[in-house]
Amino acid sequence: MNTRTLAGLIALTVLVIVALLLIPEEHEGPVPQSGQPVFPELLARINDVAELIVKSKDGQVTIVRGEDAWHVKEKEGYEAAMEKVKQAIIGVAELKYFEPKTTNPERYEKLGLLDPDAENSTSKQLILKDAEGKVMANLIIGNQRPARGNPRVSEIYIRKPDDPQAWLAMGSLPVETLAAEWLDQEPWAIETDRIRRVTVRHADGETVTIEKSAPEDSEFVLVRLPKGAKVRSAFTLDHMASTLGKMRIEDVARDSEIDFTKPDVLATLETFDGLRLTVRAVERDKKHFIKAAVEFDPALVYEVDQPADPKEAEASPNGADTEGSEATEADDDRESSQKAEKKDAPRKLKTPDEVEREVARLQKKLNGWVFEVSKFRIENFAKRMKDLIEHSS
Repeated sequence: MNTRTLAGLIALTVLVIVALLLIPEEHEGPVPQSGQPVFPELLARINDVAELIVKSKDGQVTIVRGEDAWHVKEKEGYEAAMEKVKQAIIGVAELKYFEPKTTNPERYEKLGLLDPDAENSTSKQLILKDAEGKVMANLIIGNQRPARGNPRVSEIYIRKPDDPQAWLAMGSLPVETLAAEWLDQEPWAIETDRIRRVTVRHADGETVTIEKSAPEDSEFVLVRLPKGAKVRSAFTLDHMASTLGKMRIEDVARDSEIDFTKPDVLATLETFDGLRLTVRAVERDKKHFIKAAVEFDPALVYEVDQPADPKEAEASPNGADTEGSEATEADDDRESSQKAEKKDAPRKLKTPDEVEREVARLQKKLNGWVFEVSKFRIENFAKRMKDLIEHSS
């Protein structure tokens, strides 16, 4: 064999090797293309999703759909944050392939795509099931970063558990790994404009009350202000009411686990439209817990049509002035309508029926539960008189 023949054989061998390297690895089924949904059929069946499971090094979180809400199984079935559940399910349904990556398991760790139970794993496994327990989507989620040129979505490394092919995908897929992070962290939300009075009683008997006389009042007033003192900050009074009106929790437990018979703080919030919220607070092992109850009291409902001055009703037995009786019924109706609109304009009050429905809904979320909250939230509403006043010089 001469030199020229040998060189030709070597060149041919190199070409064959290069060609073999360029042949794509075998992939069962059709190869996904960039821009295609990761789960093509999920969006059309999104209302069939009945269970969401997240697995990670932190353990497992199971969110199950109930009749009117989603519930966190690992938190004894307490209500889940609907918006987080919605974002996760829609995020999976709208996730799209962008670019194929490795099929080599040795490179999974770099992409954050190890199995969730593997050593050094940082991945999350998200599973969606229907009401019969059939898997609708199963995905391992790895590292994420904001997408170049489109910060509203992320570049996300993904792979399916039964497929070695890793992908870079495009989408928005916020997934929490701790059960407490899936809770509805705002069990009640009462607008400050509705709040009439807040009373805070401490264990030593000291009581602080702030209130408004009418829904149109812009600021709360400190009741029983000591002589020679003035309110240090109107904002602090407003913050007391707004904090108690919209409490944010960190965790939940059954109320049988903590004794509230002698609370450190007993706070009551009353609204102009008849809602009463009672909150008991205790500290145990350097953690802060509250227990809340809510009820509708018709006696609290603010009477919009009550005369500001009782003398207005003295002109006639029915409270109307006999002068000007020649005014037409249409004029009377128009005047009454204008007065009502003027009084109703700054208010966000609910009707008694609406408040009763609100109370029924809140009782389902509050009865039987204890909430862990941060220390500063207790401090924000459980003020003492010395925190609120200063003495005039």
